[in-house]
Amino acid sequence: MTSVVEACRLMWVPGIDRLDGKPSYNMHGWLTTENFAPTITDGIIELQGVDPKILLQAFAGDLNRVALAGSESLNNIVNIPTIPKSLGWPYVKLYYSAFFYAHAILRAWGRSPSYLRTSDLIRVKQVFQLYTLSPPFKLQTGQYLLSAGSNADSLFIAPMNSGGGTHEAIWRIFQTELSDLQSRVIAAPYTSSDKGAISGALNSAVNLLTNHGANTAWPSAMRNDIQYRQTEGLWFPYTGRKKTVDFARHVTDILCDTKKTEDVLACQNDNLSRFQAACSFVVVLARQMLSDLSQVGGAKSFLKFGQSDFERSLTTNT
Repeated sequence: MTSVVEACRLMWVPGIDRLDGKPSYNMHGWLTTENFAPTITDGIIELQGVDPKILLQAFAGDLNRVALAGSESLNNIVNIPTIPKSLGWPYVKLYYSAFFYAHAILRAWGRSPSYLRTSDLIRVKQVFQLYTLSPPFKLQTGQYLLSAGSNADSLFIAPMNSGGGTHEAIWRIFQTELSDLQSRVIAAPYTSSDKGAISGALNSAVNLLTNHGANTAWPSAMRNDIQYRQTEGLWFPYTGRKKTVDFARHVTDILCDTKKTEDVLACQNDNLSRFQAACSFVVVLARQMLSDLSQVGGAKSFLKFGQSDFERSLTTNT
């Protein structure tokens, strides 16, 4: 039976599974040092003539960075203080773990939502001037979506102008990519039962992440309510029923890879339970997908220098 994790292979940017060694680039460094030729298609910049392996290293370097941040956020939850119902910060940390892991998934899929400063874009500006072209939008400090071409031999740059901040934009892009995954699953040579199971799981995930379509940035909205408005009874005086010991056990199960994506999607219908399930789905999907990517890549996979390296150090130091 094909799983959601295996289906994610349909989204991998071509070549990232064969990338080995410690990445020597990140996306910011790539933009300021590499050679490329600019073109414009439908109001989007395309940088052509790039070295696919170096571009993949940039995606891989950033992937390792954000996956490590996701893992560290998750591991910090396990050391919850012994106050039985003090769950405000643990839930915020679970959100940030999901936020970082969503970034990691997108990098593996050739998508890099990035905050770029004007200094990061100087070389792009210079190349446009060299080719006597005018950019289709102002190259200035802001949020951009960087997307690898189909063979990682070009990079598309588009401004993220849909409103909201960084967090809102990430969740919108992530849900768009989940929808793309659903389309690819339908077109893939899977059995009808596998297609149905995978599509059902992805539909459940999208419903959780969007609060049944009401808010494309719902995880961010819930995090804001918990962190800044102290809602859901997670701060003193505690009114919630959830306990730190149960939450820590849930996170430990995720870290030990005993939970599957399908397991964490099942939840009660209250906001907090659905928020926990939504964040947990992203974390579990990312961790299992990266494990799969690492296994396909073999002993020299670039992923050995990211999250797994950090988690090995925790085992060594205990």
